[in-house]
Amino acid sequence: MVGKGAKGMLNGAVPSEATKRDQNLKRGNWGNQIEFVLTSVGYAVGLGNVWRFPYLCYRNGGGAFMFPYFIMLIFCGIPLFFMELSFGQFASQGCLGVWRISPMFKGVGYGMMVVSTYIGIYYNVVICIAFYYFFSSMTPVLPWAYCTNPWNTPDCAGVLDASNATNGSRPPGPLGNLSHVLNHTLQRTSPSEEYWRLYVLKLSDDIGNFGEVRLPLLGCLAVSWVVVFLCLIRGVKSSGKVVYFTATFPYVVLTILFVRGVTLEGAFTGIMYYLTPQWDKILEAKVWGDAASQIFYSLGCAWGGLITMASYNKFHNNCYRDSVIISITNCATSVYAGFVIFSILGFMANHLGVDVSRVADHGPGLAFVAYPEALTLLPISPLWSLLFFFMLILLGLGTQFCLLETLVTAIVDEVGNEWILQKKTYVTLGVAVAGFLLGIPLTSQAGIYWLLLMDNYAASFSLVVISCIMCVSIMYIYGHRNYFHDIQMMLGFPPPLFFQICWRFVSPAIIFVSRLALPPLPCSPAARVLLLGTREGRAGALSGQSAPWGLHTQNPGHWGSEQSYVESDSYVRTRSHPGTLASG
Repeated sequence: MVGKGAKGMLNGAVPSEATKRDQNLKRGNWGNQIEFVLTSVGYAVGLGNVWRFPYLCYRNGGGAFMFPYFIMLIFCGIPLFFMELSFGQFASQGCLGVWRISPMFKGVGYGMMVVSTYIGIYYNVVICIAFYYFFSSMTPVLPWAYCTNPWNTPDCAGVLDASNATNGSRPPGPLGNLSHVLNHTLQRTSPSEEYWRLYVLKLSDDIGNFGEVRLPLLGCLAVSWVVVFLCLIRGVKSSGKVVYFTATFPYVVLTILFVRGVTLEGAFTGIMYYLTPQWDKILEAKVWGDAASQIFYSLGCAWGGLITMASYNKFHNNCYRDSVIISITNCATSVYAGFVIFSILGFMANHLGVDVSRVADHGPGLAFVAYPEALTLLPISPLWSLLFFFMLILLGLGTQFCLLETLVTAIVDEVGNEWILQKKTYVTLGVAVAGFLLGIPLTSQAGIYWLLLMDNYAASFSLVVISCIMCVSIMYIYGHRNYFHDIQMMLGFPPPLFFQICWRFVSPAIIFVSRLALPPLPCSPAARVLLLGTREGRAGALSGQSAPWGLHTQNPGHWGSEQSYVESDSYVRTRSHPGTLASG
């Protein structure tokens, strides 16, 4: 970059170039600009768009939540997105190489690598669970539909079992009404929850009790890493072709599920729960904090992935246009996914005769417990289950591609010689094998506790620190005038005044203030059951708080108790930080 602190990058050139060319013959570029846009969309649009945003919107004022959400998008999300894209595109380097502008801040690049490493290890474990459910759906009857399986307990009570009771399989009387059946089973668990806890995870009673490695999950983890490696075997040249499918087909599945969902009885009620505005919520600091955190984590800022993907752009690509398109696409997908999720949940609530709030959930509790149970109520339920979990797999892979490429690009750029450029495939293989080996403990019976621990702490406050230091170092150490001049050299025009103000003042302030608006990370009894898996923590959790992810040992059922975790305000507070899984 031009200016002080960038002697090795005069006129935008890396040290091996006299002047900056539009194409980087040494590192390579995207085949065309559509590949970059689709890859970035796949990176930004992830699991959190489907399983967290709709619930956040409903919990924080419905349609009223859209106001702070889009305010945060405009003043924080898009500016940071544009900054990272322009940073990587100008330098044509990964998250380490870009810090030649100011070597004293290279630790920020290492921080991005560490974050991507942590996330890449356990994110693929979530994908492997989706693979497991996908394969399990290839049956005439979904295995979590009834309570007649060997792993079910006497406390199990399924919605289909209750329906059978009302259709004559049991004598009429007190159980003749479905709602009455459910009121008699408030202290029971659903078959989908028992399938998740007792069969898929075989959950241990303590974080230190690893038990056995779940071989089916281990096999699915191997499948996940093999798929990721094969798609990245030639770097962006191969992944750029794969994203034509992985980044677009989820929208096909979302549309299919949306059309099916809105035609179901009760769908309108669910959608109204999702959208009905509660304007008084706007005055709550927590709502603004949730909006800022969802924007920040969903777009994937400060992970290093955006810098890496942009580094393969041609030098004069209009990354300003791309940042606006990708950011808006990401947020529009979140809103669209809410219609898909709540139409089905509205149908389920109508079928059960309960309020939508009783079945509303988020995170893996939605993906692997609540939504699969709702799918059992549909005709040809295995087909809908296959489509849903295939969509989750593709959404996860889109993010995982970029996480792995971030690490590989950083290593290759740091070494920087011809030999490692020629052996980049072997570097990709080595990183994939290491990721697989490090993920094996997460497939054990206690693995989900460790996964939660990593999700809560691997990429939380660290991203705030990284993004703020990045803004400060570029705007005040390298110099905002130098940076604006670099962008003008690259795009042919300086960044708009709005972005200049946001980069220097508004966006860093929003990041810090939004964190202050949120409570600290979990330290309650319910958090101890999540993060420590202690018996004391579980006892405390059962007294008033229950755990997400279906990890509670005696949960009263996610469609039952008044203290169910989907209704617990204290649960929302303990999970106010979304964790990385909330993001793309």
